Amino acid sequence: AQASSDGRHLAVLFHSGRLMLYDIQHEQTRLVGTNVSAAVFDKSELLVADRVDRVTRYDTETLKQKSRYDPEMTTLHRVHRFFLLPFYRIFPKPGELGEVVNYLLTDEDARAWGPPRTADLRQYHDVKDIAGPLKNGAWFVLIMLTLCCFYVTRKDF
Repeated sequence: AQASSDGRHLAVLFHSGRLMLYDIQHEQTRLVGTNVSAAVFDKSELLVADRVDRVTRYDTETLKQKSRYDPEMTTLHRVHRFFLLPFYRIFPKPGELGEVVNYLLTDEDARAWGPPRTADLRQYHDVKDIAGPLKNGAWFVLIMLTLCCFYVTRKDF
């Protein structure tokens, strides 16, 4: 949590990476981002770091984006973002499916990794995501069935 220098706004960064901005004067809460790793106030502006290497400057009054700073994508970054990451998201992950089964059998809602070793609080308390692995598995089955059906229909002709 952090307060602006004029004391009008509060920024709260949650374990999940969600950043909420609270306007004390108007008693209004607004969502700034969902994949945020850091936030800091600079006078009447809010600097937000997200997606590992991008910094965005917002006006705290309107929450409009003023500027964005991100490095140029190299070929390696493009291959990772547009080729490897989609495959990683779709292929089932046995460890995550094991966590879903463990969640269903033990009715646990979170896992504690012990005391934090770094300033990143997400390491300490990570809530289990049971919908993600199930959706990934369903997409994988759907894509594989579609490809197999397409192959079989072409093979028959």
